[in-house]
Amino acid sequence: MLNIPLLPLVFDQKAVVGSVVGGRRFMTEMLEFAAIHQIKPMIETMPISQINEAMDKVLVNKARYRNCFNF
Repeated sequence: MLNIPLLPLVFDQKAVVGSVVGGRRFMTEMLEFAAIHQIKPMIETMPISQINEAMDKVLVNKARYRNCFNF
């Protein structure tokens, strides 16, 4: 479980979101396909402390990959 302070999320109007497309079977098939064909995601990882810098990049269209944060 994530331990995220609630008040900064509410007062700064921020959100933590995620998504899953398809069901469990579809996800398993997709992961198997990616492994067989050596498909790797294009992501940029950074510590959660840099979330404001990441949002600044998004707002000026400078984010190159999907941002993933380390907690």
